[in-house]
Amino acid sequence: MPKLWRIKQADIPLDLAHSFNLSPLILRLLVIRGVDTGEKIQSFLHGSQSDLHQPMLLRDMDKAVARILQARERKERVLLYGDYDVDGVTSVVLLSKLFYELGLPFSYHHPDRVNEGYGFHLSGVEMAKAEGASLVITADCGITNHETVEAARAMGIDVIITDHHKVIGKIPDAVAVINPQREDCPYPYKHLAGVGVVLKLVQAIFQQLTPHPPLDEYLEIAALGTVVDVVPITGENRIITRLGLEVMDNQLNQGIVAIRKLAGLWGKNINCGHIGFQIGPRLNAAGRLSMARLATELLLASDEKKIAEIASLLEAENTRRRSLQEEMTEIAIREIEKHPEIHSGKVLVISGEGWHPGVIGLVASQLQETYYRPAIVIATEEGIGHGSARSIPEFHIFNVLQQLAPMLLKFGGHRQAAGLTIEGGRIGLFRQKINQIADELLAASDLVPKLDIDLAVDLTELNIHDVEQLDLLQPFGYGNPAPVLAAFGCRLKSAPRCFGQGGRHLKFRLSDALGRSFDCLGWNMANRIAECKVHSLDIAFRPYINEWNGQRSIQLEIKDFRPAGKERPLL
Repeated sequence: MPKLWRIKQADIPLDLAHSFNLSPLILRLLVIRGVDTGEKIQSFLHGSQSDLHQPMLLRDMDKAVARILQARERKERVLLYGDYDVDGVTSVVLLSKLFYELGLPFSYHHPDRVNEGYGFHLSGVEMAKAEGASLVITADCGITNHETVEAARAMGIDVIITDHHKVIGKIPDAVAVINPQREDCPYPYKHLAGVGVVLKLVQAIFQQLTPHPPLDEYLEIAALGTVVDVVPITGENRIITRLGLEVMDNQLNQGIVAIRKLAGLWGKNINCGHIGFQIGPRLNAAGRLSMARLATELLLASDEKKIAEIASLLEAENTRRRSLQEEMTEIAIREIEKHPEIHSGKVLVISGEGWHPGVIGLVASQLQETYYRPAIVIATEEGIGHGSARSIPEFHIFNVLQQLAPMLLKFGGHRQAAGLTIEGGRIGLFRQKINQIADELLAASDLVPKLDIDLAVDLTELNIHDVEQLDLLQPFGYGNPAPVLAAFGCRLKSAPRCFGQGGRHLKFRLSDALGRSFDCLGWNMANRIAECKVHSLDIAFRPYINEWNGQRSIQLEIKDFRPAGKERPLL
């Protein structure tokens, strides 16, 4: 699908130009990201543990710390209750490590995605009661579960909620509710993942016990959950992720080491892409298809044999997950193309009896990417539909679901991702109503994919030193993407050709006004080979350094291209 190019530009403030030993290209990219003062640049490039915000700024943190330390004094038993995704798993791992340190007796539980679903359920309170636990701490869930908190109180069990999801209505009446999304919370950074909130709790507990909190191994796990949960890699999340990745390369957690080996990442410096597309899916496979507890056990294990066994199980589950996902996506696309009432909508709403709830979010993501429309995939069973939504930036899916709340049994989520439960008989009406809202909110141009480009440059401006400095902007991820540049009127020096397995990829060579040549690679673009059989091209690309036989050169990863001068970019 053709993309509209949106090109940003930025001028470097004079004071920055003279204050930092950075190339103009890097400074312009920083300014575009809002990093436009000396203080911000220093924090962005060199943020350390000392730059993390004080955890006591989070509302109710003082109450949570006091209650946990009280439990320690009384040797109370605690139940840790975490969501079944990687954010919930890593949150429980952090709390488990903390409680090992504190000598607190505890157990942990993740709800079953299929039989229990998302959230803090009564079954967790009953488990706590049966185990003799007098305190439950939720992780990455609980902010909407008022009835469960009340049930716990009636049984004499205290609850501490740690969550990062949007607050709907009043705050549950728990001992403490730690969530930066609370309107009355003064915490300066609002975008922490669930594991980031738990990291702040760990930080606060340690500050009561030691002047130098030992956070390294906690940062490694927190970075894993932060990246996989696709929260913005900005501000404090950037510091957590960058420091955590550094620890990860020191191979502290042997469960992560085992997954890296299975994913073919051994010996590589780990980046956010490795976590998001290779490590994260293997850990997530446990909560999607079987038991999230397997992933938690892996990250807490120290026995080599046990680690190897669990890692192999997760690898097998991930293979099964891929197969299910591909099968369901093919079915969903066939249904969309076959039914005009679905295909014609600005929001794709599709349902299927017996679909596996563990992969509907992944299928929704693929549909959203394929059609560039919000997509909601609903798995129905015994008259109840469990749905997962993935949206486009122009359509705030959580806010829209709020408008449709009377039709839903429950819902929750964020701007571009949400979950819902609905009676099966209301799905058709739900499709109709959400598309009525979409017709009011979305113009035709909103349904055309956009390519955000940081800067327009001339290829003559690129040199190896500047391209190397791009690594200073890492870690890349949501909110801080790898820079995309554009160049116009680039002369084609060699005929394009296809390469790779099945000839799926595209390769050609461009030259600049200095006579230098640049190899250009377009992944999965072989079907566009006819479009680049022209004299010159406009290209959108990411530059990187290629090393071969001791030679280093600049190569361009092509994100999009078009014949030069054919159309103007969207500014």
